Amino acid sequence: MTVERYLDELPVPAVAPVLAYLASMVGPLTAAQESAAGNVVRARIEAAGTFRVRKHTVLISATRSPR
Repeated sequence: MTVERYLDELPVPAVAPVLAYLASMVGPLTAAQESAAGNVVRARIEAAGTFRVRKHTVLISATRSPR
């Protein structure tokens, strides 16, 4: 069995796609949640130019040994 890890990130330059992504993962955000998340994302974009969404993919491969 082998395990291969692929670390990556997606730089997002706008608030709306990040909020849409969050909503797709947890369901609709309340107005308060959307406002709070939007403020965090907006501050990060203003400071760094983008909001980075980390992606971590793992590929697990296994073969059956001959009997």
